[in-house]
Amino acid sequence: MIRGINDLKQHLLSRKDQFARCLAEKLFTYASGRKLGAHDRPAVDAIVAESKQMNYGLRDLVLRVAASETVRGLSEEPK
Repeated sequence: MIRGINDLKQHLLSRKDQFARCLAEKLFTYASGRKLGAHDRPAVDAIVAESKQMNYGLRDLVLRVAASETVRGLSEEPK
Protein backbone atom coordinates (compact mmCIF):
# COMPACT_ATOMS: atom_id res chain seq x y z
CA MET A 1 0.00 0.00 0.00
CA ILE A 2 1.23 3.47 -0.87
CA ARG A 3 1.01 5.92 2.01
CA GLY A 4 2.35 9.27 1.03
CA ILE A 5 4.77 10.75 -1.44
CA ASN A 6 7.81 8.83 -0.18
CA ASP A 7 6.05 5.50 -0.68
CA LEU A 8 4.99 6.58 -4.17
CA LYS A 9 8.56 7.58 -4.99
CA GLN A 10 9.92 4.21 -3.83
CA HIS A 11 7.18 2.37 -5.70
CA LEU A 12 8.01 4.13 -8.97
CA LEU A 13 11.78 3.80 -8.50
CA SER A 14 11.40 0.06 -8.03
CA ARG A 15 9.63 -0.12 -11.40
CA LYS A 16 11.71 2.16 -13.60
CA ASP A 17 11.36 0.00 -16.72
CA GLN A 18 7.57 -0.20 -16.44
CA PHE A 19 7.24 3.50 -15.67
CA ALA A 20 9.48 4.53 -18.59
CA ARG A 21 7.59 2.27 -21.02
CA CYS A 22 4.21 3.60 -19.89
CA LEU A 23 5.40 7.20 -20.12
CA ALA A 24 6.93 6.61 -23.57
CA GLU A 25 3.68 5.07 -24.80
CA LYS A 26 1.65 8.00 -23.46
CA LEU A 27 4.05 10.50 -25.04
CA PHE A 28 3.90 8.65 -28.38
CA THR A 29 0.10 8.61 -28.26
CA TYR A 30 -0.07 12.32 -27.49
CA ALA A 31 2.58 13.35 -30.01
CA SER A 32 1.30 11.19 -32.87
CA GLY A 33 -2.36 11.99 -32.25
CA ARG A 34 -3.44 8.36 -32.51
CA LYS A 35 -3.54 5.13 -30.56
CA LEU A 36 -0.40 3.07 -30.75
CA GLY A 37 -0.56 -0.27 -32.49
CA ALA A 38 1.57 -3.39 -32.50
CA HIS A 39 3.61 -1.90 -35.35
CA ASP A 40 4.73 0.88 -32.98
CA ARG A 41 6.24 -1.52 -30.43
CA PRO A 42 9.75 -1.57 -32.00
CA ALA A 43 9.96 2.22 -31.84
CA VAL A 44 8.82 2.30 -28.21
CA ASP A 45 11.21 -0.54 -27.34
CA ALA A 46 14.12 1.35 -28.89
CA ILE A 47 13.25 4.60 -27.12
CA VAL A 48 12.97 2.87 -23.74
CA ALA A 49 16.25 0.99 -24.26
CA GLU A 50 18.07 4.19 -25.25
CA SER A 51 16.50 6.06 -22.36
CA LYS A 52 17.67 3.40 -19.92
CA GLN A 53 21.27 4.15 -20.91
CA MET A 54 20.62 7.77 -19.91
CA ASN A 55 19.14 6.72 -16.53
CA TYR A 56 15.59 7.37 -17.74
CA GLY A 57 15.89 11.14 -17.87
CA LEU A 58 12.57 12.79 -18.69
CA ARG A 59 14.16 15.31 -21.04
CA ASP A 60 15.95 12.54 -22.93
CA LEU A 61 12.76 10.49 -23.20
CA VAL A 62 10.72 13.44 -24.51
CA LEU A 63 13.40 14.40 -27.05
CA ARG A 64 13.72 10.83 -28.32
CA VAL A 65 9.96 10.50 -28.76
CA ALA A 66 9.76 13.85 -30.55
CA ALA A 67 12.62 12.89 -32.88
CA SER A 68 11.19 9.47 -33.72
CA GLU A 69 10.04 8.68 -37.25
CA THR A 70 6.60 7.76 -35.94
CA VAL A 71 6.01 11.20 -34.47
CA ARG A 72 7.63 13.11 -37.32
CA GLY A 73 5.24 11.39 -39.72
CA LEU A 74 7.84 9.32 -41.53
CA SER A 75 6.29 6.07 -40.38
CA GLU A 76 2.56 5.90 -40.76
CA GLU A 77 0.08 3.46 -39.30
CA PRO A 78 -0.44 0.47 -41.62
CA LYS A 79 -3.81 0.47 -43.34
